[in-house]
Amino acid sequence: MPRPRFIVLLQGPVGPFFSELAQSLLARGDRVLKINFNLGDRIYSRRIPFVMFSDSLSAWRGWFSQFLLGQKPDKVILFGDQRPYHQVAVALCRELGVDVWCLEEGYLRPDYVTAEREGNNAASLLPRTLSAYDRTKVTSIEAPVTIPATSFKPMAWWAFKYYLAMSAGNVVFRQYSHHRERSLLGEAMLWSRNAIRKYADRWSNAKKIIDLVDNFDRKYFVAALQVHDDLQLRVHGAGWTMERMIEATIRSFAKHAPSGTRLAFKAHPLDRGHRPYHRFVAQLAKLAGVADRVSLIDDGPTGLLIRHARGMITVNSTTGILALQRNCPVFVLGNAHYAIDGLVAHGGEDKLKQFWSAPFLPNAAARDAFISHMVAKTQVNGSYYLSRHFDLTISNLLGRIDDNVVELPQKAAARLPKSA
Repeated sequence: MPRPRFIVLLQGPVGPFFSELAQSLLARGDRVLKINFNLGDRIYSRRIPFVMFSDSLSAWRGWFSQFLLGQKPDKVILFGDQRPYHQVAVALCRELGVDVWCLEEGYLRPDYVTAEREGNNAASLLPRTLSAYDRTKVTSIEAPVTIPATSFKPMAWWAFKYYLAMSAGNVVFRQYSHHRERSLLGEAMLWSRNAIRKYADRWSNAKKIIDLVDNFDRKYFVAALQVHDDLQLRVHGAGWTMERMIEATIRSFAKHAPSGTRLAFKAHPLDRGHRPYHRFVAQLAKLAGVADRVSLIDDGPTGLLIRHARGMITVNSTTGILALQRNCPVFVLGNAHYAIDGLVAHGGEDKLKQFWSAPFLPNAAARDAFISHMVAKTQVNGSYYLSRHFDLTISNLLGRIDDNVVELPQKAAARLPKSA
């Protein structure tokens, strides 16, 4: 049992997971404090100690720096390393030697979530050269507890409550800067459209998938779309937007892909209502003369599509790791922790043209070494959104963090800095 520690929680995944995590930490004797930034954060801070930061983003650096110097926390835990407040927090923790853990959605979903020091995705501390992954020491990955891919409903409900509370609290927390510019009414309408499209188009999507798998096995490419305003795309996407990616991919496919191949865009399930790209894809495909070879699928098993694909194109989606795991060649347009020479093909549109006719597939031993190392160092079996798996997730998460203890000098704590 590790000694009692002082753990600071910033913003967590939408829903009660951080509240449950805090209660588990308190139950084992740790001191816990959660820092909230809006009323949405507050409603998911039940029965745990918290403080409200109500000043501006520009004032956050000075306040949190004073907090770290005065309170001397052992660890800071946050979800989403590229959120504006979290970018500042991670940088300060590095400067001041505070152990900071960044949580994120799993690199291998739905069975895993991600927990890393100092950053995730393109900001991950994982090595960027394939030679750093020892192929002679690949250990078999212990089979995880299977997590069902049914987190959409609870996540959507918790997100609705979060945005409702955040909007209601804007009068008090008017200086708060959210990482996504979305209104409550707009979100409600777009999530409703998401649900309608999911069920209205389910047979159409199923037919498209069956046609590709049955008639074009290893003769079609999958282009993985991402949430249009996701911070990993905005910060690490090398300037790529989904519209630009769609346009460039169709243009390159029309010019350079073998004539018998197909291209299927796979929409992100959380962006289906916010950005319905059907008309955009159809118009561009028609202009490029490949309307009969290009389609968009906005629901269905991504794993099945990948398993039978000739290759995958993505900006920096973690779906690329799923493709690697299923022996599917990957081309990465943006910056990603797995965009490593010898593991995937990566670059701009000028290099993409070569991928259509000669998709690069890595050496199996090198791929397995990378994936096993990544799972061992960054992945935690569990779910942030399925409450019946919270105990499993928290146990595994604390096991990961406790196994990576950083001893910090113990000093007397000072009074909390005031939030304006």
